[in-house]
Amino acid sequence: MSWRRGAAILTATAVLIALVALLFWRNYEPSKEANWAAVSPYYMAGALKEFSHPSPWSAAAFCLTFDVDGAVSFIKSCAPFYAANPGTKICGVQNLAHEQWHSGIIKVPPEKAGAALAAAMQKLGCTQVIVDIESLPGKLRERFSQWSAALVAEVRRQSPDAKLILAVHAKTEEPGTWDGAIAQDWKVLCATYDELLIMAYDFHTPGSTAPGETAPLAWVAEVLTFARTVCPAARQRLGLAAYGYDWKTGHTITEREAHAPGTPSPFIETAEKRQEKIKLAHSRGITKFFLWAAGM
Repeated sequence: MSWRRGAAILTATAVLIALVALLFWRNYEPSKEANWAAVSPYYMAGALKEFSHPSPWSAAAFCLTFDVDGAVSFIKSCAPFYAANPGTKICGVQNLAHEQWHSGIIKVPPEKAGAALAAAMQKLGCTQVIVDIESLPGKLRERFSQWSAALVAEVRRQSPDAKLILAVHAKTEEPGTWDGAIAQDWKVLCATYDELLIMAYDFHTPGSTAPGETAPLAWVAEVLTFARTVCPAARQRLGLAAYGYDWKTGHTITEREAHAPGTPSPFIETAEKRQEKIKLAHSRGITKFFLWAAGM
């Protein structure tokens, strides 16, 4: 073998290795478009500050709400955020009425709710929407699956290119251990929506459990192990937290407060803890993430 031929082979091999490394890095290291951070109308001042400069996370503005009659309302406190961030393409809609979760939306014809949602998305210029229907009674499990299928079909009928993501309560088995989780049949819903956003946080909450981690790593691993049995990794988005609780008062503590002297709780979620979960998700083939909540 001549030295020229040997050098050519080595060069080709190096190029191939570089391409493989690049592909691996792109899959391992999610793009900004794969990282979404929630913007809550209840913490709008913080959200405005967070997104006033280039952020590694794209904003997912939860500024739409399903009323009990199926109408979709825009939360007025979000207006300053949309004025400052007119290019926001990811909307969030929740079943909130007077700041309380309600199951009334499931009684509304899904075609009506879907038409209202599609109209709201078009008005705001949203191309993707996170549907966050929480704390339903477990007995509505089958009804919610059917309602979801019709809702998604109606939104896609009006906006064929729309992407619909469903936020789901974390669980480690079917049907789940409490109403909200039982009402969500992950296997059926995974086939209906483009993605499932797995809310892997609030494992421990004041008033419901003893003090503990908001999102224990071992528990998140169990949740993702179960998710793999009912939904392809490409359709999963891991929800991460950026907060914790003051276990004496029950109040939420922001991640920034976790670094302040005298923090009331060691169980707050931090960037370091999230990196452990992101690494875990990568090992399961999950490359899309959601943060609750920048703007707190």
